[in-house]
Amino acid sequence: MPRLQSEARRNALLSAATRVIAAQGLGAATATTAREAAVSIGSLFLYFGTKATLVNELHIGLKTDRLDALAERIRASGGRAEVLATDVTQLADLEQLVTTAVERFDRLDVLVRNAGIARTGLMAALRI
Repeated sequence: MPRLQSEARRNALLSAATRVIAAQGLGAATATTAREAAVSIGSLFLYFGTKATLVNELHIGLKTDRLDALAERIRASGGRAEVLATDVTQLADLEQLVTTAVERFDRLDVLVRNAGIARTGLMAALRI
């Protein structure tokens, strides 16, 4: 399997997917996204294993942008807010989330997990 070419091409794919999906919806053709990013269709899957992976990363990016804007409004009104993109299926991400909260706010009182996956039980006991 060929190796990734560059971070710039990966970002071009995300940017192209943003434009295509915004214009055509989620059913946008893979070929259109690859053409807009100036990469071959095969290269698309070197950077994103599936179209679903590409759309997921795109969604995370768009959601993070909205969250950044919300955090800025909270800070502008005198509140405290941080945004940290976290994959709740990755233990290292969860550890970084807690570490960041404690470093920035001196403690963590409440953690709301709103990730769209369903696992029940104590967070510490869940298999990630």
